[in-house]
Amino acid sequence: MPPALTDVIATPTLEKGAYGFVSNGRFEFLRLTRQEQPKYARSHPFSIDQGDDRYTVLAALKQMAQIAQR
Repeated sequence: MPPALTDVIATPTLEKGAYGFVSNGRFEFLRLTRQEQPKYARSHPFSIDQGDDRYTVLAALKQMAQIAQR
């Protein structure tokens, strides 16, 4: 996860917040906001093999794509 946070923190529009995605067999989403100090949050891990997780991951990726296009 540290390389992903490094990429996210380098985002020039960090004032609006930045989002990331990490996958190593599981999927986790990252959100970084800049306040006095950068602050990050991460989702719980999702697995394609468990229940509706694949639909949740797909919906989150679609939402991230929409945010990126703004």
